[in-house]
Amino acid sequence: DDFNGIVLEFIGDAILAVFGAPVKNSDHATFAVRATLRMLTKLKEMNRWFVQRKEKLPEVNIRCGVHTGECLVGNMGFQNRMKYGVVGEETNVPGRLEELNKNYSTDMLISKATCDALPDDQFYKRPIDIIYLHSDPAEVPQRVYQVMEKNPRDPGTQLRRQAAQEHTAAMDLWESKSFTEAADKFRKAGEIFQELTGVPDEPARLMMQRCRSYIDDPPPATWNGVWDREGKA
Repeated sequence: DDFNGIVLEFIGDAILAVFGAPVKNSDHATFAVRATLRMLTKLKEMNRWFVQRKEKLPEVNIRCGVHTGECLVGNMGFQNRMKYGVVGEETNVPGRLEELNKNYSTDMLISKATCDALPDDQFYKRPIDIIYLHSDPAEVPQRVYQVMEKNPRDPGTQLRRQAAQEHTAAMDLWESKSFTEAADKFRKAGEIFQELTGVPDEPARLMMQRCRSYIDDPPPATWNGVWDREGKA
């Protein structure tokens, strides 16, 4: 309610929510991201409470995907069996992003469309990878992002900014096939994120490993930034 979203469906252990419909909201991408970040923050608080209980409860982890796109929204079905829902290829993207979190040990990924709709003064964004998000064979690959909220009262804010900048510069070098320089930037970004979180940063480690693979065996001239050596990293 705080972010003007609605839960459409429970799909197994997953939740499908939409923002910007049925009531129009020009800032629906920002509201969706803020709602997701709030949910993840509350989950961390719950996990801390679980540990403090006399009979310790297991830690709960979730993965989230946020995408912005056009789709058909409204009441669908027949007179005796109707529901409010969404239809269209874009509606499959959040699920794909949610699943991709497994590859990077992240808990939230957003698409480029969502990233482009976010105000720069409210979030730090770092590109995690370059992938195909749709099933269209003519699709142009695009970046997917991790997003962090800017909070002036957070002592780690400056480190988050620096880490996001280093990782973004590394991804730019990756796309330009400057893999040696990219690996060094990914290393620096990973060190900063580890200082922030206390654990090794998987996205930076993974991209460093991929850089080393391309340094040893460069990709073809037609390479478009997408990792094409499955099973090696």
